[in-house]
Amino acid sequence: MKKISKNPETLKAQQAMNRAAWKVMQRAVDANEAIPIWDGEKTVWKVPREEAEQLAGENASRPTT
Repeated sequence: MKKISKNPETLKAQQAMNRAAWKVMQRAVDANEAIPIWDGEKTVWKVPREEAEQLAGENASRPTT
């Protein structure tokens, strides 16, 4: 489970990192290009379709401040 900070500066930084990660993943999906993704045990090279969708859903569900 991820801990969600209540510090506004930390929230802004996390939102910026998520947007940047989503952009990288979306570019890889658009280009059908494999990128390295850490699966918790090892690095896997794949086109991050599911990950990009999941991250887009998380960003859409968060309120913006």
